[in-house]
Amino acid sequence: MKNNSIAFYTDISKKENLKILQEASSVYQNTFLFFDTAVEKSSDLRIPMINSSCMWGYKGTLIVTDHIDLFEVLNIASDIKVFYAIDNDKNYKGNLLHILSNCEKFNLVAKEENKNQYQRLFGKNIVINTYELFNQFIQELSNE
Repeated sequence: MKNNSIAFYTDISKKENLKILQEASSVYQNTFLFFDTAVEKSSDLRIPMINSSCMWGYKGTLIVTDHIDLFEVLNIASDIKVFYAIDNDKNYKGNLLHILSNCEKFNLVAKEENKNQYQRLFGKNIVINTYELFNQFIQELSNE
């Protein structure tokens, strides 16, 4: 049985993360958020929100926007297809080696205009999923 849900594990107190969640939910109905702490902006979202402690039982696609969350998710022994939206993570450069050493465990996602920059940093062997508009990327994921 195919699981068509797309979940996010992100800090919605950051405006850019809130924006991608709103874009994603506008093009795909089966979108929800795993959260650690509910914040005031939570009421701005019109998608289901589930405490991150329930992530252990999740099977499906998961998009993370922070390298710390990425490393937590990679330790979960579950059937999760992980996408790391690196453009939303301003502090990834301090952990390049850790990201590189785990790159076979997740899919990197970046804006088309930033692809060459990330290929220069991570090497030509890493697969980078690109998009021009994030909601188009979500639409492609939902069709898989």
